[in-house]
Amino acid sequence: MLNASKKINVLVVDNQPTTLSGMRVLFSKTNDINLIGELSSGYDLYHSRLTFKASIILLDIAVSGSDPADLIHWIHDNRPNACVLIFTHLNDMKSLTKMMDVGACGYLSKEEPESNLVNAIRKVANGEIVFSQQQHKQIKDWKEKVFNKIAQLTHQELETLKLLAKGWTNQQIALALDISTNTAAFHVTNVMKKLGVSSRMEAAVWAITNMSDNLE
Repeated sequence: MLNASKKINVLVVDNQPTTLSGMRVLFSKTNDINLIGELSSGYDLYHSRLTFKASIILLDIAVSGSDPADLIHWIHDNRPNACVLIFTHLNDMKSLTKMMDVGACGYLSKEEPESNLVNAIRKVANGEIVFSQQQHKQIKDWKEKVFNKIAQLTHQELETLKLLAKGWTNQQIALALDISTNTAAFHVTNVMKKLGVSSRMEAAVWAITNMSDNLE
C-alpha cells in the first residue's frame, strides 16, 4: 500500500501519441500522480530502468514487443511491488479474462472518462484490485460458455479441433490421429455441431479465439 504522503509513480507503456499527450495533461492536474516515463513497447519495458521505479505500470496490451501475459509475469518476478493496470482500446473477453488470470490489477477501456483512470490509479496504489463486478460476471459467464462447449468434445474431437485451428484437411487430420478419412470427417462434423458453427473455418476461428493457450 502506498504511503499517503508519497507520489504515485506511473510508467506508461503505450505507442499512441494522442493517448500519451492526454495522460500528460491529465496527470499534471493531479498532486499525487507522477508520470515518470513513457515507453512504446513491451521490449522497452524489459530494458528500462524506469520499470524498477514505478509504483504502477499503465499498460496498453496492444503494443508490440512481447506477449502481455509474459510481460506481467516478468514484472511480478522482477518488480513484485509494482501493479499493472491495463488501459487499452481492446474490448474482447479473451483479453479481459487473460489479464485477470495473470494478475493485472484492473482493466480499463480508453473509452472511459478520464476521471475513471485517475480513480483507478489511486485505488490500485492503495492495494485495491479494480476489476468491476460487471467484468467479473462477464468473465464468469464467458468461461462457463467456453468450457461447457469444450467439455462436450471427446478426446479425438478435441484433437481434431486443434488441427482444424492449424488449417489441416481431413486427410491430414486422419494421418495425424491414425484414423480413416471418413472418421476424421465425422469428427469434424461433430465438432462443428457441438460448437454451434456452420463451417470448419468458423470452428478454427473459435478455437484460435478461445483456446489459444492450448492448441499444441
